[in-house]
Amino acid sequence: MLFSLASQAQSSPYCKYCFDVQKYSYSNEVEISNVYKTPSNSYTGSGTICADSEDRIYHLRDQEIEKWKLKGIPIKETHNYNQCDPLEIIKVINQDKKEQEERNRQREELRRRLIALSANQVGSQNDLNRRWAELENIRSDQLIDRSHTTLIQQVETFLATEQDRLEQLNKTKATTFEINNLKDLYQSLAKEVTVPSGWHYVAMIKRNRNAPVLLRKQIVYVSRNHITKYCYKQDQFRDYIASVNTGDIRKGNTLMDYNEELYDVYFIPFLRGDKRPEIRNPGKVIFWVNEPLMAQWKDQLEVYLNGVYLGRIHTSRTSAPGCEEGEAVKMNFIRPGTYPYKVQSVSGQYSKTGRLTVKPNGCTQQQIHLNLAQVSFWSSNQAMEGAELFIDGQLLGSLPLTKDGAPDCGSSQALNVVLPQGKHNCQLKKKTAEQALFSENIEVGTSSCQLKEIRSSMGLIAFETLWQEMPETTITVDGQPVGTISTENPRLEVAVSPGSHTYLIQSPELSKKGVSWRGTVTANPNDLSMVKLEALQFGKAMFYARKKLKKLVRIYDNGTYIGSLKKHFKKRRRPYCGQAGTVTVEKVPGNYVFIAKTKKRQWEIYVTIFPGKCNQVIVQNN
Repeated sequence: MLFSLASQAQSSPYCKYCFDVQKYSYSNEVEISNVYKTPSNSYTGSGTICADSEDRIYHLRDQEIEKWKLKGIPIKETHNYNQCDPLEIIKVINQDKKEQEERNRQREELRRRLIALSANQVGSQNDLNRRWAELENIRSDQLIDRSHTTLIQQVETFLATEQDRLEQLNKTKATTFEINNLKDLYQSLAKEVTVPSGWHYVAMIKRNRNAPVLLRKQIVYVSRNHITKYCYKQDQFRDYIASVNTGDIRKGNTLMDYNEELYDVYFIPFLRGDKRPEIRNPGKVIFWVNEPLMAQWKDQLEVYLNGVYLGRIHTSRTSAPGCEEGEAVKMNFIRPGTYPYKVQSVSGQYSKTGRLTVKPNGCTQQQIHLNLAQVSFWSSNQAMEGAELFIDGQLLGSLPLTKDGAPDCGSSQALNVVLPQGKHNCQLKKKTAEQALFSENIEVGTSSCQLKEIRSSMGLIAFETLWQEMPETTITVDGQPVGTISTENPRLEVAVSPGSHTYLIQSPELSKKGVSWRGTVTANPNDLSMVKLEALQFGKAMFYARKKLKKLVRIYDNGTYIGSLKKHFKKRRRPYCGQAGTVTVEKVPGNYVFIAKTKKRQWEIYVTIFPGKCNQVIVQNN
């Protein structure tokens, strides 16, 4: 039985692998112990190095020995006995089980408390406050884990809903009391009431499904004892009026249908001679544009009146539209007076401001003068072909290649855009390059069409891979990363200053295979230089043991650990490249030196790697 427990302890997660390192100042010597096992929860001092796997701890021990050897300090290797006692492991396991059972019991108790918080409806505000406090107390418990998170969220939602229900209940009680008093008041009024024509203050009761809503001071317009208009909102700028239609007003109140909702309307002020609402002969405003080039600016101009957004201008007109036209940008029921207006582009780079006057019961037809001009951008430089044009930060199109000199203004060999007269920032960028190829301010004059040639002072370097299995690889120009290329994105263009530039192309995956590209390329202004990466072919080296190994052999490539050999293959069972139990490495063809190590010795292995082949290398530790 003891042997069985010992076997369990050797593979138990309660054990860890360690070795000790001790530096003696008086003898200038380092003492490094062998690898031993110890309980995973045992205390280790600053001179003890531990790991969870055997391969890892031997790798760390090799590094530690190599470090002191490089410093020229003598190393003394000592023996340390395994301390992972099976009986101690059993005690630790039993203690952990008891502690875990107690934690599970406490977590289950928290779960029951959470369920109880949302088990029934909240009776009062005091009851609600008590439940919130209980939830905060549970939330602060250190035993809360992921299994409680959903329950906590459910309780929070339940309590928030109950809070809203209590508040609505209190409001409904107060509103119901006020509504009942209002209805009682009108029971004493005359049976037949005629309301004078004009605007009146009224009280309304909205027939809500859950509870009626009282609207205390509303404004309606009466004509021939009918409600015909409802002013649902007012501000200093305008009145918001909707058309409605009701039957005759009887007993001081009537039923009104507005926005698919029913309202009981109660007339109060006019019976006692109260003041009429002040709605003063509102006017109207409509905006329009007479601009031949407006077609390219359709839906690009936003109109604001007194800071209120009205809409976007869609079309150009040769004459002013009528104030009742449906598709125009307009506003009704504006209080008479003078107001500021603004017309701006969607991008916000262009704006025009002014002031207009609204007359009582009048219609103001405000024309917007844009002063637009057409600009044709062109370039005969191949490096510029397909570059995207940004004006004032807004993308307007891609630049074509002009082959036969300067084109005519408006030609299809140019990029034609419509801009307001004045200064604009112009930039050309390529999707494959982060830097702008061209950037300067341009002046748009008064002529109807203008030609603008794009000539860049920058040079362009294009990196392109012809390799079909290219991993994501970083490109550095003059020491600065500029982007990546891969099989999915095989081309990268970089805008640089004219002159000679150094580049480095590498990736972690290719570095393991000994692959990188370095070089120098010259960039000319307004021109394109190419750097093409030819396809590469790799070879492999496979390390394996023919005879039984006495000790674990670890293989290193240029100081980097690449694997260990534990098993051996008999002569009749020659392994294939990459088979389990071997160590296989892939590199570009050439001659290489690998290092093989055991606990006590190391030696060099010289290997030649051939393109498209797997060189089988036998490793033997005698």
